[in-house]
Amino acid sequence: MTTKRIRLRRSETGQVMVETAITMPVMIFLVLGGLQIMMLQHGRIMTEYAAYNAVRAGIVNNGDWGVMQNAAVIGSLPLYARTDTPREFAKAWLKVKAVPLENLETLFQEMERTPPAEEKAGQGEAGSGDTEPAMPTEEDDLP
Repeated sequence: MTTKRIRLRRSETGQVMVETAITMPVMIFLVLGGLQIMMLQHGRIMTEYAAYNAVRAGIVNNGDWGVMQNAAVIGSLPLYARTDTPREFAKAWLKVKAVPLENLETLFQEMERTPPAEEKAGQGEAGSGDTEPAMPTEEDDLP
């Protein structure tokens, strides 16, 4: 009986190593994949929260772009640094504001130069009939 056990043990000596070599990469893949999905969801939620803050500030402040931009930045500050105390909040605010945003600024400048679609629609050709008649002014009444 003892010789039979010894033979079984000798034939199973590499079994644990083979099982570990098969299951360990799968487990690491699952754990890291779960962490990656968690990070993606966190970024999505923080982006939605920043957009919500920006829209809310725009509604309250009549669409003031600067207020909306600051509200979006404040909503996304926890992504950059701690914001649990006023001191940490100020540090995070300065850290975010110090980041150069040349590409974003050029986009904003282009948006300011381009007239909205409503203004473009009102600038039809003379006599085409698609423009509204102008309201009379005091200068029109003068002889």
